[in-house]
Order: sequence, then C-alpha cells, then structure tokens
Amino acid sequence: MSTNVEPCGDLEKGKAFDDGAYDGVSKVIVGEHPTHGVAYLKIEYMKDKDKKKRKNNKDGNLVEKQHGSIRGQQITESVFALDYPNEYITWISGRFITYVNHTVLQLQFMTSRGRSSEEFGTHSTERVAMDTEDIDLSADGTELVGLHGRSGDVIYSLGARFATVSSVHKPSYLKGGSYGVPWDDGVYNEGVSKLWVGEGDGHLSYIKFEYCNGDVWVPSTSQPGDFDKIKKLIPHSHGEDPQEEPKEFAMLHVDEYITSIEGTYNDDADVSPTERALTSLKFKTSQNRESMMFGKAVGAKFIIKGEGVYTKLVGFMGKSNLNRLFALGAHFTVAPPRRFAVVKGGDTGNGIDWDDGIHGRVRLIKAASRWPSILAIDFQYVDDGYEYRILYGGFGQVMEKGDTYAVSPPVFAHSYELYADEYVTSVEVGMLKNYDHNTLSIAMLIMKTNRGRALKFGRDPIGPGSSVTYAKKFVLQERGHKIVGFFGRSSEFLEELGVHLEPINDA
Repeated sequence: MSTNVEPCGDLEKGKAFDDGAYDGVSKVIVGEHPTHGVAYLKIEYMKDKDKKKRKNNKDGNLVEKQHGSIRGQQITESVFALDYPNEYITWISGRFITYVNHTVLQLQFMTSRGRSSEEFGTHSTERVAMDTEDIDLSADGTELVGLHGRSGDVIYSLGARFATVSSVHKPSYLKGGSYGVPWDDGVYNEGVSKLWVGEGDGHLSYIKFEYCNGDVWVPSTSQPGDFDKIKKLIPHSHGEDPQEEPKEFAMLHVDEYITSIEGTYNDDADVSPTERALTSLKFKTSQNRESMMFGKAVGAKFIIKGEGVYTKLVGFMGKSNLNRLFALGAHFTVAPPRRFAVVKGGDTGNGIDWDDGIHGRVRLIKAASRWPSILAIDFQYVDDGYEYRILYGGFGQVMEKGDTYAVSPPVFAHSYELYADEYVTSVEVGMLKNYDHNTLSIAMLIMKTNRGRALKFGRDPIGPGSSVTYAKKFVLQERGHKIVGFFGRSSEFLEELGVHLEPINDA
C-alpha cells in the first residue's frame, strides 16, 4: 500500500498524469531548460526487485514514463541513476514559480544512501529569485514508487507516491516478554538521532526516540531574513513518563548510527508470576561507542542486531503498557557507505575540491603521472547499467596504458579495467616532495582488488634496487569494506585523495 503526497505547483494548468505505483525507481532523466526549468521528466520504474528476473528487461520489468513535451537545442538532458534495488529515492525537493508561467523550476532527489542528485532545472538567479515556493515530497520511512501531477509543454506540478520499504529492511525478533500493547515506529533510513530511557520499580518504564527524516528550512538565528537547513526530527515515545528525568544518549554526528542493543529482562510479579519485563538496555554505535547502562542488568541477557556483519538500525518496535517496557525489537538495513580519512598532500592554493559520490561499482581507472606527481586521474563508474566518467587533475587528458608524452621528465599513463565482479578493497598512497611547488604531492597509488590484483599508478613502492624513499605512505582500507567512490583535491597535480567505503555484505 502506498502513501500519496499531494502535488506542489499549478493544479489547473496542463493535463493530469498519474504513473501509479511500482516496486521502485532505477533512473530519472531530466530535461533542463534555461527559462522554464524542468522541461520534461523520464522515469524508469521497476516491477520486480529480483535482479535476476529483471536482467535485460525480461518479462517487461522495466517501465518508462515520460512527462513534458518540449524539446530543442536549448534543452540539456541529465541522468540520475540509482543502484536499484539497493538504493532508492526517499525525498524530492525543489521550487516552483507562483505567477505567470506556473512551472517547476528546480528538482533535487535524495536517496537512502544519503546521496543527492544535482539541482536539476534552471540555474538562473533571476528566475529563482522570483516569487517561488518550495517543493517538498516525502513520507516517513518510505521509498518513491510513483509520480503524479500536471504537464504540457513542461512540468507544471509534481506529486509522489511512497511505499514502506520492506525488501531491504529486516526486523529482528522481539526480546523480552509477551505482555503489553504492541507498537512499531516504522523505518527511518537516516536512523536515530537521540533516545531517552526511564526507570521505575526495578524495570524500565519509558523509552523515547528521535528519528532523522530529511531536512527542513527554518529561519536563521544568525542571519536575519535568511534560512538554515536542519534535520527534520520525528519523535516516538512508549510507556509512562517517569518521575525522575529520563537518561539520554545521542549520536555525535549525522554519520553515526546504532548497530546493536544489549539488554536483560526478568520476571515481573506485579503483572503475572510468569510474565517478564525489560530491566536494562545498552546501545552500541558505528563509531565503536556504547551508551551508559540504562537500568540494572538483572535477569536473562539478550542481544538485538541485524543479519549480516554490517547493519544499521533504522527503527524500533516493541510491547509496553503505561508503566512497563515488556519487549523490544528493531528494523535493520545494510549499513550505508561512508567517507573515509583523506590523504592530504600539498596545497598550492588553487586546488579544486571534488567528490564523485557513491556508485554501484568502479569500472575503469586511468591516471597520468610525471615524476614526482600523479597529474590527472580518471574514474568510470557503473550505476544500474548507466556509466559515469569523471576526470580530475592538471594534465587534461589521460592516455591509454603504455603511452608517454614527450616532455622531460616524461608523462606516463596507466589504465585498468575492472571485471564485473571485481572491486577495489584498498588504496596505498606514496608521497614525495614536489620542488616546483615546495610541497608534498601524491606520487604513487596502488589499488588492490578482491581478485588479488594490484593496480599501480605512478611510482612503484620501494623495491630491491630502488633509490626512492617516500616522505609519507598511507593505506586507505577498512576490513570488510569495498571502495565505491573517490573524493579529493586537484590542481596541476593530485593534491589529496579519499574514498567512500561500503560494507561487503551479502545479508
């Protein structure tokens, strides 16, 4: 069953459309017009989350819908592809103009992996500065399964249908007793921001959670007339407020999340000689932190965690009455990718920061190097069959492997294509002094893969007979994770490099 979010924009102009509800979205293609904004939309829906069944669109599992008819040389077409079914759209934001031409000026999509698309539509500050209103399409703990609205030459209004995500969120069994009224907070992909636990009469009597669910704009406290973007918090509480102030446990930043819960339960004679209630809880997070022990560890022990090695808690459920917590369980999903520590080299003062974001897999890596620096690096990614190519660095073009460029010292090119089942597990970085800029630069990269290959760029590590001594060496790696994207800074050479990591999880 899906939740309908009413359209934002002009509710009379154009012709109504309704795509219905599908299992999910694999790709969004947006036609951008410098004046009208969002000229047209093409949406690829999926009818089956089973990858094997939907391969090559067998049995018609891929359905494309188009809205908006304007075409021409002024139109720029942009693609936002998702790693379906592991990634899905959770929120659509944007702006629409409120007078004369009532059109959707801008749209942006946010996914379950915390990834955001670019702002599609017009980038004219004059158009955006006109009388406009926000587009905010989302529903708590859900994924986008369909669009509706009104269109003609362009898009005049947009609404959405969202459905509860069940295929990737797996609930744990309830731990504790069987008494009490059951409750289920649902699923919030961004997880828990803060929680409180209250005690009473030897048992836990109260619990409250604040879940993160997208962003909202609020009046700025530091810049009058401006707005600040903050997290939208959804509270859920269960049990009875205790006489004493509940104790609190908060995540330290947006990337931290709960991974497991330890607790105890004991007989509760006040209810029944055979009934049990919770006596203690302790929460563990992705940053290897633990909460305090809420309550006292009396009775039988239990652990609540997801299936697989790396999982994230995205919602709670349980049983309670007015003054007792009798049981607790949780919804889990595969842990999201995250940014890893960046290797910092030199800083010429004119470097440009870049971030490729998170992708389904890395397909091809090329680099050009000239002693003592990696000059340029070229990544090609694959997301649900759609390929991206992103080039960074000062050399401007990366040649095919084996080519050289006739300068002194020469420029060397390296190129490696990864197999469909191959991924990068670590990156070794060697740094040398760049005397032209009086700073350190990245001179060598070795990327190791799950197939045992070592992809070498620039200078090799110190070996027999080598006279090279690196000023610094680092390894970007975390056990049980693979690399799904890169970020860094480039000027005339590669100054910094970091990676996005995703758990290798077959759960």
